[in-house]
Amino acid sequence: MVIKKDTKRAAASSDKPEKVTGVKRTWERKEKTNKGGLCEESVPAPKKRESKADDKKKPYKKPTGGKAKKGAPEAPVMNRRQKQKVSDLVKNLRLNYNQLLMKKKEKGPEAKDLKHGLVGKSIDLIGDKWLELCYKHDGSRILQSLLKFGNRVHRVTIVNHLSEHFVELATSKYAHYLASKMYYYAPENEQKADMRKQMTG
Repeated sequence: MVIKKDTKRAAASSDKPEKVTGVKRTWERKEKTNKGGLCEESVPAPKKRESKADDKKKPYKKPTGGKAKKGAPEAPVMNRRQKQKVSDLVKNLRLNYNQLLMKKKEKGPEAKDLKHGLVGKSIDLIGDKWLELCYKHDGSRILQSLLKFGNRVHRVTIVNHLSEHFVELATSKYAHYLASKMYYYAPENEQKADMRKQMTG
């Protein structure tokens, strides 16, 4: 039995244009004509970048965070504590305060003698400027450390200088810590009785 080919269908199918799917483009199929399909002008080919003589790789420059100013270098940025105007008295007292808080390897009477000597030096430096230190944040801490690490004589002198203003100290923002330490470390009962009397009126 002979099978006849359907020449009409074959001819019709050959005239139909092939579908372009996916990534295929017309510039890959230049032999195609404009018979019912896509042509070269409908989808232009991508242009290649023209190489220029000046288009060279430039060396990497580290960002400076802003425009560099010519002339003298800028002054370092100062924090809030460095901007404060501190007297020489407070600077010297801060140094003694830091040494008092340091934990040294020496223990026993030698370490106590060293701390008692620092407390004595600090009291001599203060002189008559007790009230100037009481109401300041750092001054109140320094006086508290003097009461803590001083001997009996040092504590008596500190409490005698400040006991007259005990009520004012007890109601102050920073000095009320100092007032509580004064009452705690006061070595004589008369001093504690005087402070109680001032508070009760």
